[in-house]
Amino acid sequence: KVAELDRRLAPTAARQHSLLTLADVLRAGGSRSHASQRVLGGRWEAVRPGVFRLAGVPWTYEAKVMAAVLAGGPDAVASHLCAARLLGIGFRAAGPEISVPRGRNHRPVDARVHQSTDLTRCSIHERHGIPVTDPARTLLDVGRYVGVGALRRAVEEARRQDLVTWSDLIRCLADHARRGRHGVRRLRTVIATGMASDEVTDTDSELVALTLIREHGLPEPVLHHRVRDEEGEILAEIDLA
Repeated sequence: KVAELDRRLAPTAARQHSLLTLADVLRAGGSRSHASQRVLGGRWEAVRPGVFRLAGVPWTYEAKVMAAVLAGGPDAVASHLCAARLLGIGFRAAGPEISVPRGRNHRPVDARVHQSTDLTRCSIHERHGIPVTDPARTLLDVGRYVGVGALRRAVEEARRQDLVTWSDLIRCLADHARRGRHGVRRLRTVIATGMASDEVTDTDSELVALTLIREHGLPEPVLHHRVRDEEGEILAEIDLA
């Protein structure tokens, strides 16, 4: 019976980076006793209250985040710098970080936990099987930790990957902005300066150059300036002019 239970749980463990919850076990027809037997037998490891990991599988960053999300309970999502890392818009050193609905008492260890009153106002995306806050909400949350320059680079990277538009960011501000919320002022600044030039850099080196120009107070360059001949034919395109 235990072997049959393992077979039923295998697809869930594969989706969840070799992690299972007690709820997963119960849904598959098992019991607390089955989970305890697997832990005592060395087949599973108890990594959080009610969260288990297949023994011997190497830890990955994604598995650590998934463990925190599963321990956070229903509606917990990866957020802030962690979500930005999972979305591929920077902050590669970010540790596991999640948001849970306000009032949730359980706090998983080894992860930064935020209680949020407005998680239902953002859409939830999936990256590597992990639920994350949508890119616009993620950028707003990132503004809590970083300055305008770093936030601008993250926004630029998200726009380059077609993850957000200026309209998405404006809607996000309208949905989530409230007095005293961290990140609002910084994101407003990025939107106000960025919308003046609705172009996106093609490469990281262009973004670095653009950032240096802005940080030193030089005139805003034109991105992708097209040089044309007298008949209007394009002769060349200059990255920054």
